[in-house]
Amino acid sequence: MPWPLPTGRRLGVLVLALLLPGGAAAETVLRWEDVLAALPSQPELAAARAERDAAAADRRALALPNPELELAGGRAEPLDADVTRDTWELGVSLPLRPWGPWRHARAAAAASVTAADAALDLARRDLRRQLARDFWQVAHDGRRLALLDELRAHAEHLVQLARLRVELGEARPAELLRLELEREELLSALAAADVEARLARAALGRRLALRDPADLRVDADWDTLPPLPAADPAASHPTLAGARARSAAADARLAAARADRWPGLRLGALRGREADADVQALQLSLELPLFDRRGAGVDRARAETSRAREEQRRLERELADALDDALAHARLARDHVTRLEAEVLPRARRALDALETEYRVGEADLVALLDARRAHARSALALLAARLDYRFALADLDALNAGDDDHAPDLAP
Repeated sequence: MPWPLPTGRRLGVLVLALLLPGGAAAETVLRWEDVLAALPSQPELAAARAERDAAAADRRALALPNPELELAGGRAEPLDADVTRDTWELGVSLPLRPWGPWRHARAAAAASVTAADAALDLARRDLRRQLARDFWQVAHDGRRLALLDELRAHAEHLVQLARLRVELGEARPAELLRLELEREELLSALAAADVEARLARAALGRRLALRDPADLRVDADWDTLPPLPAADPAASHPTLAGARARSAAADARLAAARADRWPGLRLGALRGREADADVQALQLSLELPLFDRRGAGVDRARAETSRAREEQRRLERELADALDDALAHARLARDHVTRLEAEVLPRARRALDALETEYRVGEADLVALLDARRAHARSALALLAARLDYRFALADLDALNAGDDDHAPDLAP
């Protein structure tokens, strides 16, 4: 049955109407599309893009050593003659050993760029997940405030009913005190919920750089229960793509370390004029690996390769476990919402209406009415919490499922 609105409730409705769009007060209405539009400007993504740019710069920085040009000039005086002559020498040399490690180092740098791309995608997914949770938290807090206010209005209605029965001598004054205490407890809960809602709005407003988050309201279809998405294979998830890229980079660094063990070569050409002849020559120098055979570098690179492979295996297992857990949590949350909405809350509502009618005519005591009222309040608040839990579970699945953001399941209308 509908609850009559006391004078204070009517005043609250009037104030709320003034705050709604079209009233005197301005209000920021935020949709999920607005949240997504602010995604690229978030500092987490800016930092990930900078890391990707740094990896690309490291790749471009890998270059073969430049050839060396030597030029010398002077005068020569033979020991057995008094004749002097100008001499000069021009030489060009090129080290050959870096050609082997260089191509492997380039492959490692390219794999590092791929890993940075995966890290950027992962940062985008994590940020989208967090923004979805913040968005639905604000929506939940608004609905909870409205529900608590309805419960407060109903408590005020029961206080007036009890006061009338006390005045008519049909109830004891203690019943009025009990109901007034119930109303005060609801006022305290309403004040605490208002503080939590303000903090959530402020956090989302700061995240989106809103000027006045106090007037923030989200436009979300709270009552629609989205279908449960299927769990996609996680092979293309950026976590695994990044792990595979890091493993490939470690393999390439190992190949570079092995190539670096070969003795260095330097090839050069020389042309010059000495005191009594013009000289043209080719030069070839060979490094003798007597003191440094570079074996430690190979051992370290081999260990890093093994670590990267084991890290990839660990991430594959953890991602599969996380996806299973998120899917199971989402199923349970959806079932909980359905059960509360279809079975628990309607029964609690019917029990409360029946006991309130019986209490009005003196056929039910106050204790039974308060128990029914609290059971109904618990069920209604539990339904709100279950809906929020399901939205959080959908956000987790969106971040864990394979594919990119263009094919990710919707988190909000």
